[in-house]
Formats: sequence, structure tokens, C-alpha cells
Amino acid sequence: MKISLNKNLLLLFVILCLVLFLLPGNIMGARVTGEDKLVTTTDKKTAKPKKEVPEVQPAGRIIKKKPPTKKEIPVKAKVKQPAEESKYVTIDFDNVDIPVFIKFISELTGRNFVIDKGVKGEVTIISPKKISVKEAYKVFESVLEVHGFTTVPAGDIIKIVPSRDARAKNIETRLKKEAISPEDKVITQIISLDFANPDELKKILSPLISKSSVILSYAPTGMLVVTDVLSNIKRLLKIVKALDIEGIGEQISVIPLQYASSQDITKSLNLIFQQAAKKRKGTLATLIKIV
Repeated sequence: MKISLNKNLLLLFVILCLVLFLLPGNIMGARVTGEDKLVTTTDKKTAKPKKEVPEVQPAGRIIKKKPPTKKEIPVKAKVKQPAEESKYVTIDFDNVDIPVFIKFISELTGRNFVIDKGVKGEVTIISPKKISVKEAYKVFESVLEVHGFTTVPAGDIIKIVPSRDARAKNIETRLKKEAISPEDKVITQIISLDFANPDELKKILSPLISKSSVILSYAPTGMLVVTDVLSNIKRLLKIVKALDIEGIGEQISVIPLQYASSQDITKSLNLIFQQAAKKRKGTLATLIKIV
């Protein structure tokens, strides 16, 4: 009995070894599950990964993650900052100190200001409608001009000084008559005359400029030098254009002679006026013709 029992046990052991030997290799290997839940089998002898097999969920569905496409990858959209022309503000101040108003404009436009100690006072602005940032800065210059102040650019900063002191600063100087915008900032405009006498025009234009402005005449080149706000200079240029015309001030006079010869008188008078013109060298002498 013992011998037959030992034979039976030996036979079962041999059968068990054969069964284990004939089973598939994936049972012999180790199961490794990665982040993508894919099952990878390895061979014990070579320790090399074999073909990846998707893991089967209890419901019988195979779940396999696909790499994200370009459309699915989130992209941060670039938001364009609105330009000054597209931003609109409402300016409404009631007896506000000028430094407070200047600070508001500085934060609105991003410009740097240096305020003179003499810039003081209160401003009142009524603006029921929204305006652009560019127009708001023009309003700012108009408010300063009304209170006797102006802006003087100096590199990356803008000085705010009394208008009477602006003519001694490094303000903008213009030579051309065209392309003048109606702004209320102080500049120096050089006006070239073609026919009119600069001294005579100075007398006409002096009452039309403010007390803090100045107008100079330079007769040798027939020019006027005006330091005033742009809006007023534009008005002065229109007046100069109307007065600076050919033939201005010319008159023809006929003088009858009773006894003297007209030819002799003509020679004598031409000689007198030619000498007077030489003495006034450097000025625009009035052209006199005697015939």
C-alpha cells in the first residue's frame, strides 16, 4: 500500500510539472502596469519587455488612451491691449487741485510730469460724453492754458511751468505754416513774410496775443517770431496770409510842376532816396520810384 501511494504521489507531481511547463508564457512572466494602464509582460530568462497588451476592464471594454492632438492642447490666447484711440474716459472734476488732475492724466496716458512749484489752483471740468485718451490730453493742455500754465517736453518727461516762463525753455520751434493742429501748448513759430513789413505787422498782431506771449520782428530777413499757444498761432497765420500780399502799401502820386524841369527833379529826388536807403542798410527800405 505504501509503495502504490508513493507511486501515485510521484505520478501527480510529474503531471503537475508537465502542466506548468505547457502553460502560456504570459502566466510565467510578471505583470507590470504603467500610468497608461497597459499590461506589459516580461520573460524571466531575458527580462525583456514583450508586446504591450491593453488591460481589459471588468466590463469587458478595452480602454486605450490616445495622445492629445494639436486641437486638444490648450493654447494661451494673447490678449491685445486696447490702443489709446480705442479707450474712452469721462472727465468730470469739480474744484479739484491741479496737481490731482495732473496725476489723473499721468495715470491715464502713462506720461511722466515734473510740476513747477508755481503750478497751483483748482480746476472744474464738465464732460458728459466719453472722449478718447488723445482728446483727454488736449483737454488737459487747454485746462493748463486757461490757468496760465503750459507743457514743455524734455526727453521722457514733460515739464509743467507757467506760460510766462515757457518762452525761455526748450519749447518746440516750427518753421512751416501748414499742418498746425489746434492744441493749447506753447511753441515758437517763425513766420516768413513775402511782401509785408514785419515791423508793421508786429504792431497789428501784438494786441492779438496773450500777455504771457511774445512777438518779435526781424526786418533783415522779413520774418516774425511768435511764441504763443498753437491754437492762437493758427489764427495769427490766417491774418498774416490775408495781409502779406503783393502791392501792399504801394501808392501812386502825381505831382504837377509849375516851373522846374521834371527830368532834373527826378534825378535829384532819386539821388536823395538812394542815399537814405544806404544809411538804413540792414532794413527793408520802402521801394520808391520817381519817373
